[in-house]
Amino acid sequence: TLSSDDVFPDVIAELTKVYEISMLKQFDKVVLVSEDDKNILSKDLDEEKLYCSPLAIKMPEKKTNTDYCFNNILTFLGGENHYPNKDGLIWFLKNCFPILKNNHPQLQLHIIGVWSNEFIKQYTSDGIVFTGFVDDLNYALYNSIMIVPIRIGSGIRMKIIDAVNSGIPFITTSIGVEGWDFRNNTDCIIADTPDKFTSGLSQLISDAQLRTSLIKSSQDRLELLYSFDKAIEKRQKLYDTIL
Repeated sequence: TLSSDDVFPDVIAELTKVYEISMLKQFDKVVLVSEDDKNILSKDLDEEKLYCSPLAIKMPEKKTNTDYCFNNILTFLGGENHYPNKDGLIWFLKNCFPILKNNHPQLQLHIIGVWSNEFIKQYTSDGIVFTGFVDDLNYALYNSIMIVPIRIGSGIRMKIIDAVNSGIPFITTSIGVEGWDFRNNTDCIIADTPDKFTSGLSQLISDAQLRTSLIKSSQDRLELLYSFDKAIEKRQKLYDTIL
């Protein structure tokens, strides 16, 4: 068990970073999946050797949940074994959910994923439901609002794509949406403090027109930037540039 002031994880992280940077320096070109990753690596590698080529996302054959109607359910997607999920969920449960529950008594939070019995016992209360693993994710997300209160870590969160493809709105932190080019107040709501996250989510709960607008805009954005056709086009241009 590590104490809060244990420097061992920081040392390991720094050694890993040094090793990875030294390996990347051996290559002529490095292809990254997001501009955020490119900006981070540009501090240690020549920017001229860095290229960005976004992931290709499989779009549903037809848009789902076209008759969206909020069912007073918030959904959190992710398991306890990934620590940023645990950190973000605890942050939300302590700082945001009690206020939201007080203002919206019918509100429920469904936590989708595998969590320990100890955690479930500690946090289960009125309005908080642990669903465990679900066979049909679209059904579990149907007519809900997804919360992505991720505060630490890096990389891209596919749970946001699950929200968009399921036809539901989402609210996230800046770190939660890192790597995706979704815009605040246009495609989603982005908030980084408890007050802003709570107020943004409360607005989303109360405003049906806002929910509908965010759903449509995020789906259009996903298709515009991350569809297979767009990704293939960008990747081909990248290869042509490199060659």
